[in-house]
Amino acid sequence: MPRAEYTIEVELEYNTWTDISGDWHTPVPLIIERGIEPGKRLAGIGRLSFALHNPDGRYTPGHTNLTSGCG
Repeated sequence: MPRAEYTIEVELEYNTWTDISGDWHTPVPLIIERGIEPGKRLAGIGRLSFALHNPDGRYTPGHTNLTSGCG
């Protein structure tokens, strides 16, 4: 089975996607729960959980180093 490789992009500003894969904190697992269940025709809500490496506060609302669009 082929191994999946993921990138994480977020929409920090309208219609502009930013790759934040380099800040993904890899010791914490990436958890993907797809919304479709086997045998079902309609998908429910899916979920994605991950942790970001944020030692300089670039993703912390109100921090002086906040990345543009995160506030």
